[in-house]
Amino acid sequence: MQSVIAGVANTVFFLGTIVTYFTIERWGRRKLMIWTGIGCIICIAIYLAMNSLHYQTKATQWTSVAMVIIYEFFIGWGYMGPPWLYGGYHAKPSVTMVHADMSQGPRSLL
Repeated sequence: MQSVIAGVANTVFFLGTIVTYFTIERWGRRKLMIWTGIGCIICIAIYLAMNSLHYQTKATQWTSVAMVIIYEFFIGWGYMGPPWLYGGYHAKPSVTMVHADMSQGPRSLL
């Protein structure tokens, strides 16, 4: 079951990165990152509330799983796409990909 949940979470994360492509120019980086950050905070708060209950049921456990999956969507939507797009705005065309790699490379090491 853990592998299925991990697969669903990673698929939802991928779908969140696709949504970035369509919304970043319409909303702007700042609004996108602020609102997805708020979404992440809400998801983590609900997750922590469900896990800190003294008596846990199947409903609280599945709510925790759902919050992690929704959190993955928000992370993919607001925090994975903008660094790749940011390099194109502020770097010379000859070093745009180097700038994007440098902004994303350390994140891959974590």
